[in-house]
Amino acid sequence: MIYLGGIFATADVDKALYWLRRAADSGSGMTALILGMLHERGLKGVDQNICKALHWYDLGKQLGMPEGARHSERLQPNIDENCPTIPINADAMRD
Repeated sequence: MIYLGGIFATADVDKALYWLRRAADSGSGMTALILGMLHERGLKGVDQNICKALHWYDLGKQLGMPEGARHSERLQPNIDENCPTIPINADAMRD
């Protein structure tokens, strides 16, 4: 989050996304929701991408964040068949 806000370090979206993805991939459900929000809304210089937002919300749901399910359901009407499905193995992340 330091790299997103430019607090204590120069703002760097690429570094921020790298560290957020690592945290989410390591099992942080809250971080997965943050990534979903950033991609859904196109915040802080992150490109808006509903497909990626859905992926991160789904991962957050699988990592125990019920808000992920709510956000996923809300986005479903906006998803088309061109949105690739990204496999998620949340159980492997918890080990």
